[in-house]
Amino acid sequence: MRIKQPHSRRIHVYIEGDGRPWLGGREVSADPTTNQPLALSLASLDSENILYLGRPCYMGLFQDGDCKDIYWTSARYSPVVVQSMVAAVNDIAAEFDIDQSTLIGYSGGGSLAMLMASDLFFQQIPSLVSVVTIAGNLDVASWTAHHGYLPLSDSLDPAKLNYPGTLNFLHFGGAEDKNVSSSHLLHFVSLHGGQIKIFADVDHSCCWLQYWPELLRKDVNPIGGVAE
Repeated sequence: MRIKQPHSRRIHVYIEGDGRPWLGGREVSADPTTNQPLALSLASLDSENILYLGRPCYMGLFQDGDCKDIYWTSARYSPVVVQSMVAAVNDIAAEFDIDQSTLIGYSGGGSLAMLMASDLFFQQIPSLVSVVTIAGNLDVASWTAHHGYLPLSDSLDPAKLNYPGTLNFLHFGGAEDKNVSSSHLLHFVSLHGGQIKIFADVDHSCCWLQYWPELLRKDVNPIGGVAE
């Protein structure tokens, strides 16, 4: 948590990607936390009040007695995971008198941001006004089939849910992204609406850090208010 603007009642909530759920695609990782936290690096460039929202069992909590490896494998986007993150955002919003929250999710963090904003959960976050995804995995079934991965059988799929018309949605993707295809993002937006921007020279990790200050100024900050 970083409060840069103590008089502001806005906050940007950054959600990291899936990290390392598997080792070599075969063995379940003992600790899923990423070694390259891109969402954290993006947050460091943001002048708004910031919450870097951890995922259950990540960031050193994998040894917690309630943690099971399904929470970073098949159930990484499960209702219990989403519910815990919704509760965390509400606790922070209440503590700091926040009335405008923007969820910003990278990769699998984009999946979770959209799930938190779906019709199943968004009413539990009264401060939520907008969602931004960066290389977000928004069509889980298509993503697993494309890569030949095991289905995330205990998870929700953003592509199969509905979303309120009162929130602003903005999706960034890279035309060179081999992990999350821009065609999947375009298909998601065709089904569920929202703004989308695809960058010709960007892949899954490069070059979001270079673009981010300008994207914050021109795209993210303007949608951080209440939808008209």
